[in-house]
Amino acid sequence: MAAAAVPQVTIKTLYHYPLSRSVRALWLLNELNVPCEVRRVKLMMGEGLAPEFMALNPNHAVPVLTYTTADGKELAMFESAALLRFIAAFCNGEHLMAVAGRHAPEVVADFEQTYAFAAVTMDMVLWNLRVVCDFHGRKPEHDDLVSAWAAKWNDEIMPQLAARLDKAEVMCPALGFSLADIMTCHCLTWARKYVGMKILARYPPSVDAFVKRMQARKALQDATKDRDLFEKDGSPKALL
Repeated sequence: MAAAAVPQVTIKTLYHYPLSRSVRALWLLNELNVPCEVRRVKLMMGEGLAPEFMALNPNHAVPVLTYTTADGKELAMFESAALLRFIAAFCNGEHLMAVAGRHAPEVVADFEQTYAFAAVTMDMVLWNLRVVCDFHGRKPEHDDLVSAWAAKWNDEIMPQLAARLDKAEVMCPALGFSLADIMTCHCLTWARKYVGMKILARYPPSVDAFVKRMQARKALQDATKDRDLFEKDGSPKALL
């Protein structure tokens, strides 16, 4: 039996906030030259809690992507890690991820592990620092918690990234530039705030060079043109 054709989709709207996780999706859309309306959600003014937005994402966060299927259904999805894979699968970006049957098992395993490492482990540390240092205001009683997350980042995450990037210019050399680079670079760019606050250590040279290579990509530059609007429309506490 012949395999069923993959249904195509039309990307409609990306709900976005400057420098947030929605940059990951916007960067990929730019890389693939996918036309899309970008709608800024003023999260710091509580727009994420509006009923119409909560209907799209009950977690009141970005990114949210709306799309239309070939049979006319209008749908929405959220979670940046899922969105990257969805966009790549349906917008001619299959070359940006490893797929069983097209790549060797070890290539698939390396991609999946590296992608998840950024999306889960790196993101987890950064989100906890964001909550403690930005949403609640860093206080002396938080010092032990901040130190624990910083140790996780400095002593465990950074050595793993440096060991990989000392040998290659991208996260998954067998693939070249991939979704793993988008996810990893966004986390590293986010983390620079806490490097500047002297909570996290400066990056090893190979990691710093990786970020600079990624930031030279026009697709990322275009996705972050609105960086100056970050937190200019209200308080981070509105996200809680």
